[in-house]
Amino acid sequence: MQNQKGPRRCLISSGVCWMLSGVTGVLTTASTGQCLLSRFVHLASLACAQTAPPRSAGQALPVKPAFYGLKEIKVENKFFKTIDGKTLAQIFQVFNHDLYNHLKVHHYTRKESIFHILKSSILRMTHINKMNDPLEISFGIDVIKHILRKKSEYQHIIDFIDREIISTPINLPVFVFSTSADGDSHQQWINYSDAGRGISIEFDRKRLFRLIKNGMSNGQFAYIYPIQYYSDSFKISQDPIRGFEDLIWKYLNKLLRSDLDTQDTSYYEDVRSIIVLFASMIKNDFHQAEREWRFLLIAQEDDSNIEYLVHGNDIKPVYNQKLSDEFRKCVTGIMLGPNITNDIIAENDMFNLVKAKIDIGREKVTRSRGQIR
Repeated sequence: MQNQKGPRRCLISSGVCWMLSGVTGVLTTASTGQCLLSRFVHLASLACAQTAPPRSAGQALPVKPAFYGLKEIKVENKFFKTIDGKTLAQIFQVFNHDLYNHLKVHHYTRKESIFHILKSSILRMTHINKMNDPLEISFGIDVIKHILRKKSEYQHIIDFIDREIISTPINLPVFVFSTSADGDSHQQWINYSDAGRGISIEFDRKRLFRLIKNGMSNGQFAYIYPIQYYSDSFKISQDPIRGFEDLIWKYLNKLLRSDLDTQDTSYYEDVRSIIVLFASMIKNDFHQAEREWRFLLIAQEDDSNIEYLVHGNDIKPVYNQKLSDEFRKCVTGIMLGPNITNDIIAENDMFNLVKAKIDIGREKVTRSRGQIR
């Protein structure tokens, strides 16, 4: 990554990718140089190394946050020289949520989408700027600023956000595949599934993430997380990741500490990217019924898998994630929308369409319990 202004070829040009699933995390690198995560991890590790204050007599030991699969984490580290895999995992433990809940997630779409996925072996991911809520990143930034204002020292971070993010266009190559913890949601049938004439595809969340992870190229970053919903008054309203707000304060305060003295412009670009990633985890609680789980991937700007589609007057960048044969084990069910007629015939037809490509039984092709009039 060059220490100069101007566009960079890749958001994470050093080829570091950190991937966290319910069981394992993987860190791989492909080239040399510093990157967004190396700076992030370096400063965070300094905080981890500080000596804890002494405890008074009889004071209970602090409870360490659980990290699922910590002992099973496998790290391939060819970049960091002083930080081991366990330390890297501990940095992310404050993101911990019960990864053994919501093992199944659901994607609402048109019926023809499953046909195209199976025929092309491609999973299409949407650019972060083209989601259903076009203001979600700016709302996430507002929430982050509110979180910071709760702390005693924050103004220098607010100034950075105002200067480097709000006043600067955000066009990072970030792509998302959205799923829901609810597979039979009336509103989502209407919004995302052809007014109830489409389908809801049920996925094994960990298998799907592993499939995306295994298909990644060098220089990419992938993560999966549940969206955190906030009200207009910036109160968290649903399923908070434990320590989410403390995490944002802790690491932004370290990355942008008031005594920081560096003229390295690429460093500030990396911090800017971290803040945008934090913002992508936040949505307005107007959407909280969606109970969204988001698969996120950052690609290189010149990635050949990025395609630009024309929809009316809009140009929509998408990422075509190539799938392996393991996809047949990722899909665990298909539900037909409430506006699909001839229930049994439609279910049989759908099963016959997918049975050669997906390992599910006929009983896993069902119809919504609801109705849309």
